[in-house]
Amino acid sequence: MSSSVADKKREHEIAAEQFLSQKEYEKAFFHTAKAAEFTLEVALLYDKEQGLAYIDDAHGLLDVAEEIRAVMSKKTAKE
Repeated sequence: MSSSVADKKREHEIAAEQFLSQKEYEKAFFHTAKAAEFTLEVALLYDKEQGLAYIDDAHGLLDVAEEIRAVMSKKTAKE
């Protein structure tokens, strides 16, 4: 695995978790989406079985990003 791609994936996952815990939803959304992007890049580095596991992980991250977006929408509607 290319450590730089994997490192970027992990850096964005960590940043997303930190921003989410601080309720900084826009930044959490951005970093979650970037983590999904890098997860897909990592998937390309593996064979089919391992690659599919990373694709599933990316889908999970996109689901989280959608949940964050929903929170952002509710927050904006209240303002």
